[in-house]
Amino acid sequence: MAPDGLIGPAGHDAPRVLCSKTSDMTGRHGLKTAASPKGFAVAFIRHLGYDSTKSYRESVSKTMIIRREYHFTGIVQGVGFRYRARHAANGMGITGWVRNEWDGSVTMQAQGSGFQLDRLLEAVNGGDYIVIDGIESRDLPLEEHEYGFHVR
Repeated sequence: MAPDGLIGPAGHDAPRVLCSKTSDMTGRHGLKTAASPKGFAVAFIRHLGYDSTKSYRESVSKTMIIRREYHFTGIVQGVGFRYRARHAANGMGITGWVRNEWDGSVTMQAQGSGFQLDRLLEAVNGGDYIVIDGIESRDLPLEEHEYGFHVR
């Protein structure tokens, strides 16, 4: 088990809830994570069983391609989430798609290196109006003939 009872590397296929909402004294909302106060992307890396961003980069080859599905909850619709994800993903060479769901959440499938996917999560979380309350993720088989990243 990873710190604070989160699922570690052996549980990659199981959905994972990684974050919870918080706000500071200025009224700005952000994310509070069990593994790190720095933000959900670093917590996500640690959640997978790595001690730091540096050790993660060293332990995973930048050329190892993976596909992961993310399910985001919170204030993620009507705030530019999908377009921010598309812009960041296309700039990083990540393929996949993102779409709004009927329940107010957003689903995203992204394919790239682990390092690229971590940077994508950081970029998506950087939006001023985006408030992510929770993230679930699961690994998927690779899509061989996929080009670009699209909003559905």
